Amino acid sequence: MATESVGAGLITALVGVFLLPVVRNEISSRFGIQFSSWMVVLIAVVGLGVAGAMMPTATDSTNTEPETTDSQEMNSDQTEINSEPGQEYTHSIGDSFSVGELSYTVTDVITRSVVGTNRYTQEEADGEFVLVDILITNDGQESTSITNDHLKLVDSQERSYTVDTDAFLAVEDSFTFEQLDPGLSKSGTLVYDTPASQTGRTLEVSPAGIFSTAEPHYVNLE
Repeated sequence: MATESVGAGLITALVGVFLLPVVRNEISSRFGIQFSSWMVVLIAVVGLGVAGAMMPTATDSTNTEPETTDSQEMNSDQTEINSEPGQEYTHSIGDSFSVGELSYTVTDVITRSVVGTNRYTQEEADGEFVLVDILITNDGQESTSITNDHLKLVDSQERSYTVDTDAFLAVEDSFTFEQLDPGLSKSGTLVYDTPASQTGRTLEVSPAGIFSTAEPHYVNLE
């Protein structure tokens, strides 16, 4: 305390000396002052309170915050730019990207009102079918189960659509959702039934594994 405030250190030292019984007895014998227990406690509390009040506050102490260099400021600005939602996770048709241990490439996108090769297998869209050709490769060390849950179409109003089961069966080269072994690739077509003439469609690709912490990526389908 003395290194921070001489006065605070001096008062604390005097309180400590006063609390010694031999000192209080000497004062009593010389000056005839009797100290009851509550008086000793009161003097100690008041003295320590005054000493504490004399200590410098945090705002009075020297500012030890390290200086920010120009390079640190540039890195901070760059981090701020890169942290904008979706900027580094949005791709175009033909781009290859990875989400977790799987890599993806959307090769083509077309729209149809009807899918199917003949009248017995044809399916008519409630709105408009969006057919997404995709290539998926397992870059990991273990077999991965691929489902349609992690491949959703999202429109401009942030409404999400899953693969249309009936239309999916009607498309000849539809993507089969099954186990994909390490080092192997699988291609096919995803079919979504969305409102006609909808704009701003994107394919949301989430991690395939339930324990993956990878961020979802988005492919602009326009």
